[in-house]
Amino acid sequence: SMFETALKYEFQEATEFGSLLRANTAMTRMMTTYTRRGPGEMYLRSTLGDIIVDLAKRTDSLEINPVKVYEEMMEEGTVAATRHLSFTEKQKLAEKNETVHKIVKNRVGKLEKIAEAFLQAMFSSVDQVPYGIRWLCKAIQQLAKEHFPEATSENVSSLIGGFYVLRFLNPSIVTPHAYRLLPHQPRYGARRNLTLVAKILQNIANQSHASAAVKESYMQPLQPFIHQQQIQVRGFLDQLCDVPDFHESMQLEQYLALCQKTICIEITLSEIYLIHNLLVKYQDVLV
Repeated sequence: SMFETALKYEFQEATEFGSLLRANTAMTRMMTTYTRRGPGEMYLRSTLGDIIVDLAKRTDSLEINPVKVYEEMMEEGTVAATRHLSFTEKQKLAEKNETVHKIVKNRVGKLEKIAEAFLQAMFSSVDQVPYGIRWLCKAIQQLAKEHFPEATSENVSSLIGGFYVLRFLNPSIVTPHAYRLLPHQPRYGARRNLTLVAKILQNIANQSHASAAVKESYMQPLQPFIHQQQIQVRGFLDQLCDVPDFHESMQLEQYLALCQKTICIEITLSEIYLIHNLLVKYQDVLV
């Protein structure tokens, strides 16, 4: 298939494992576009839709960045509002404020419960993930082991998780209106709450055990929870890859699953453009 050929070329051209599928290339854009087609959207709506909608409706803040929490307190009048404070000055004041620490600790607990609800929804619905998306996960796994035999199982899981979570699940969490999960864009506070949950899921999928892997220092309180969930997520990612090979399973029901049980295929101008770019780029291989 074109996906398979393009993926193989992507792995052949990669000079180091860490750069694989990370950049916003034609290949990664095409993979993202594929996940947004009918079966992928239907899965997201039926599996994560209610959780995302409930989270977007929350009116309370789940912010855990101490500086932003301190700014919230200034707006509420809990602490004296001082004009023209630099970021460093706010950071020092936030670090010394016991109320900030209590608020952050409480919100960390709430975020962990929400993230766990997302994870459980993922774990319990592995069999409902569209075959095409699972096949892409399997192809990534096989190509990673073939071209980078020195890569650890954690490295390979991180690569699969980068595709599945970063390019499939998280966009629907951060922009639910784009996936028709909400009728309009959530307000700023709700968007921030959604983004924080997406960050947690991405850090879990990264499969790194180093605390430095959490880029933002304010995410450090979530590190124990992230590490605790990584083994189970690794098992889930392995399950995703456990599907019959595309070439061995040319059965009608799998083709129907890829096109919403109809032979009608909808394609946008943007998708045609991306496919044309790939055909031009890999024409020597395809001929």
